[in-house]
Amino acid sequence: MAAQRRKPGTPAKGGDRFTGRVPSDHFTVYEEAAAEHGLSLSDYVAVVLARVHGLSEPAWIDRERKRAHERKRSQAAQLELPMGA
Repeated sequence: MAAQRRKPGTPAKGGDRFTGRVPSDHFTVYEEAAAEHGLSLSDYVAVVLARVHGLSEPAWIDRERKRAHERKRSQAAQLELPMGA
């Protein structure tokens, strides 16, 4: 049997998953904070939990931050063309 090729793309984050509940009025605060840091809510929670417990940030966080930074740079670099151009 031939070896299966992996599909190209973003490497998997790995790790374990969990589901949590937070008060409804807190959720928006967490979402906004995650967006400010250029992270998904899940990644933001992982960073905050790591800091609270004196652990290092997950390895994939830096990659996600770089990706968010590149998206912002790309969007800022796009020029608006005048109508009729």
